[in-house]
Amino acid sequence: MIIMIDFNAIRFPVEGTVNRIVHFSDTFHQYAFSFVSPFVYQQPAEYQKKGAFLVARYNPFNPDINTPEEIYGSFIPEDESKKVLLDKKRNLTARRVHLYSADEEPLGAVEVLYPNHRLFRFVTTYPNRIFDAAGTRVGIAHFQPARHRKCVYSCAKDFDWERSYSFDEMREAEEAGKAELRFSYGLQQKEMDFRSRLEAMFSPSKKSESILNQIDMPVAVADDRENLRYLLAMIAFFWTTVIDLPIFDS
Repeated sequence: MIIMIDFNAIRFPVEGTVNRIVHFSDTFHQYAFSFVSPFVYQQPAEYQKKGAFLVARYNPFNPDINTPEEIYGSFIPEDESKKVLLDKKRNLTARRVHLYSADEEPLGAVEVLYPNHRLFRFVTTYPNRIFDAAGTRVGIAHFQPARHRKCVYSCAKDFDWERSYSFDEMREAEEAGKAELRFSYGLQQKEMDFRSRLEAMFSPSKKSESILNQIDMPVAVADDRENLRYLLAMIAFFWTTVIDLPIFDS
């Protein structure tokens, strides 16, 4: 039996804070799922050895438990040495992040863009292509700094993959039926009193706890494997670019 997230049972958006493991709960305060890095967990050892980031079910009320109750999916970034030069003129290089289901079957990949040369101009709003398990382009991941979020879209075959897009241009692509927003991942600053703000200024852990991670899913399709692919692509794109494409300036 393949373990799947019941997307219809989750009332998006889901929210969580970074405290080693990110536990997300929905608008009804029901536990949804968790995200954890291989730099944090030790078990399952076979996943940790591969450097797999997990989307899984944990017991959020017992922080001492470091082993997931269920694994929904995982993603594994390719090694830095496997970066591919996509477009020298546009200063674009790419590294793929491979997406897997709970049974470790490939779901596809997201192709994350980076500057080929750090000192040259790099446009951050080019489409980061998403592929299905057969290698077909099916969507994109997109950086939207003005809205403090990153997004993934499914895209029609006639979508123009070779140009950059502003937020307004992505809205136009949606209205034209060429793209559909599947997930967004944003950050929100929690309201804090003066003492809490001071603590956050001098404590990295307090600062991370003061920022709310929010994932929204505007539309769900009947195929939960497809939903899982886009959720994994969303989380993978957000966290593999957390330094290069920051949501906030500081």
